[in-house]
Amino acid sequence: MRAKILRLLRQNDTVSGEEMSRLLGVSRAAVAKHIQALRREGYRIEAAPHRGYSFLEAADTLSAGEISHFLGEGSMWRLKYLPLTDSTSNVLRALAEAGEAEGLAVIADEQTDGRGRLGRKWHSPAGSGLWLSFLLRPALLPQEAHKATLLAAAAMTETLQEQGISCYIKWPNDVMSQGKKLCGILCEMRCSIEKVDWIIVGLGLNINNQAFPPELSETAISLKQISGQSENRALLAAALLHKLEQNYLLLRQEGFSPIREKWRRLAAGLGKTVEVRTARGCMSGLALDIDDDGFLLLQAEDGSVSRITSGDLLIHQ
Repeated sequence: MRAKILRLLRQNDTVSGEEMSRLLGVSRAAVAKHIQALRREGYRIEAAPHRGYSFLEAADTLSAGEISHFLGEGSMWRLKYLPLTDSTSNVLRALAEAGEAEGLAVIADEQTDGRGRLGRKWHSPAGSGLWLSFLLRPALLPQEAHKATLLAAAAMTETLQEQGISCYIKWPNDVMSQGKKLCGILCEMRCSIEKVDWIIVGLGLNINNQAFPPELSETAISLKQISGQSENRALLAAALLHKLEQNYLLLRQEGFSPIREKWRRLAAGLGKTVEVRTARGCMSGLALDIDDDGFLLLQAEDGSVSRITSGDLLIHQ
């Protein structure tokens, strides 16, 4: 109902409570109650006697209604917004296990237990970033599930570059700027031997953070630290979801090859000397490429080529 009220306010210079009551099929008292709730969320809505309500300014919120305003109609995404949660991926995992269809995106304003790769904690304070997880049920084999993270990294990087942000992908799925992490991506799945049941991709994007805890200040960066300006989080969320949908449809229709080409164009480190820290130890060599499965091809000094499936990559300058 609040999303419908917001839509009416945005479509009209002024709209009366009586008119909204008639159009929406609710009482004028209910309209007034929803207007007050929207004001508490941060929307500036003016009420003028004998004229009605006027929309003045949007709130800095990641509510489903606000993101939907920018996302438009016809999107594959259904949105669930939570002001506070432990982890959007935890919430979505329970829903996936209960049979939720693909296309649900869970967004939080704050996470208390956001996770990054290798069990690291992701700093997710209120009012600062985009903490989002989305559910897919693709026709992929279990060994192909990680392709969803490369798809997401490409979509995030494309979205930010289109907003004028200088950034790049560091294999496999970190989005970086100025040598620091801007966005992290974490994928989890349930599968059988033969097929993927579901994939959840979680993303954490630092947007309006002005500073980070001491232990992260040398490795993390936000859009505000890059540009010096605050960004509209709902607008960015909608732009990202639109790009994710485009890439997912591309994957379904044409396979991984066009996603791989996008990833390669947006990545840094290919053709350079790198070090990769894996569970089996450190390896160094020339990062030749990623293969058709998205794994890193690393050439050692003796010319031998290793296929690296996971690890932390350091690019030598």
